[in-house]
Amino acid sequence: MHSLDVAAVGKQLARSHHGLFLRIASSLDWSLKDTEGLFAFLLTLHDLGKFSRVFQKKAADQDRHNLFEIETQPFEPSLRAGDRLRFCLRANPARSLPVEGEPRGKRIDPIAAALKELSPAERRERRHAIAEEVGRKWLSAQGQRSPRGAHPDLLGAPKSP
Repeated sequence: MHSLDVAAVGKQLARSHHGLFLRIASSLDWSLKDTEGLFAFLLTLHDLGKFSRVFQKKAADQDRHNLFEIETQPFEPSLRAGDRLRFCLRANPARSLPVEGEPRGKRIDPIAAALKELSPAERRERRHAIAEEVGRKWLSAQGQRSPRGAHPDLLGAPKSP
């Protein structure tokens, strides 16, 4: 039942973000209906990993009725001072333009705005570099607003060649 609820919410999300889904459908050369259907289907799959043994081991004390024989092992990473953990941050760098009467203003995608100024050939060639440049500027601005002042270069964010 949960998967069907998720699919229904996904279809509603697709309808409420009509322009985005039109762009995705166009770039895939698919119909809007097929693109929305794929999105809803993929959302229904989001819980499949919960059936894996690794995930189930995380909940050793959850078998209160002794229905399963659950084997677990503790998560005890060996970390020492100076060790570094790595992660990949995926974010949608959005910003708001002031609009009278709207508290949040109009949300825009600065990457799309930068790409819009280019010809289709230039877009294909420079898309990744522009996305990285705009994303870094956005992340840096977020870090400057943060009380800890995080900055992509301080975090060891990799740069593309």
